[in-house]
Amino acid sequence: DFSSKATKEIKKALEEFNRKGIKKLILDLRDNPGGLLDEAVSVGRLFVPAGPIVYVKDKAGSLKKYESSLRDPKYQLVVLVNERSASASEILAGAIKDRKAGVLVGTQTFGKALVQSLMPLTDGSMIKLTTAVYLTPNKTLINGVGIEPDYIVENDDLEDLQLEKAIELLK
Repeated sequence: DFSSKATKEIKKALEEFNRKGIKKLILDLRDNPGGLLDEAVSVGRLFVPAGPIVYVKDKAGSLKKYESSLRDPKYQLVVLVNERSASASEILAGAIKDRKAGVLVGTQTFGKALVQSLMPLTDGSMIKLTTAVYLTPNKTLINGVGIEPDYIVENDDLEDLQLEKAIELLK
């Protein structure tokens, strides 16, 4: 998930890959429920070329753009997604697809494009408040719709056909 340690952990893995000369990556976002917006943006900055990663639109219609400044993406990237890829994982998947930083393989994502905050109440309970929606770099609202992969591949009970397709695409 996109917890507060996601960028740090991915950077550590990428340093190792760089030392080994690895240039082709499969990023598995299947069953990833999301997490922090800032972490999704930070991870996006590692893969998405300079330009928008995501737009956040508030209730007044104002847009806030989060951008990458990456000059030369160094990886050939395939991203695995499914119907349980949601929220922050969709921010990253949408940026990679819209900005042509890689291709998506799998099934339609969940479609959760809401920016939400938890507000504690005096009795100890919490309210989850929707404060904005996010849009992909092409300004597409995916809430309730999801993201369609470039290659739609259903898995079966015996084989990971999505992973097999990703490997095929990187050969």
